[in-house]
Amino acid sequence: MWNMLKKLLIYTGIGAIITLLILLFQNKYTLVAWANATAITGVIFLATGWASIVLNEGLFDLIGYSVTSFWGTLFGKRKEKSYYETRVEKVKIEKSVYYTYWLAALPFIVVSIILHIIYFI
Repeated sequence: MWNMLKKLLIYTGIGAIITLLILLFQNKYTLVAWANATAITGVIFLATGWASIVLNEGLFDLIGYSVTSFWGTLFGKRKEKSYYETRVEKVKIEKSVYYTYWLAALPFIVVSIILHIIYFI
């Protein structure tokens, strides 16, 4: 639990830095710019969480194995393990990893929604 809380605080700090960098890149500091910057940061964390799930469940394992096997065959290095052996030995990441990304995205998305509501009222 403490480990997840530490990661959440670190990700929130990273998100704040990303938000500020987006604001610097836009060279605007209006309410809409803040809303957009926090929304982009939230979406980045959501996408990172989803990408963690996709990679953890092995959606691209076969493609990665095939490409490395193809190039290995071209250069004379055959794979020692079959795809099945590689898949079975793969270490799964904990679910708390992508939960942490999603929890880090939540405040940024909520702030963005609030700022957009304030702007449009």
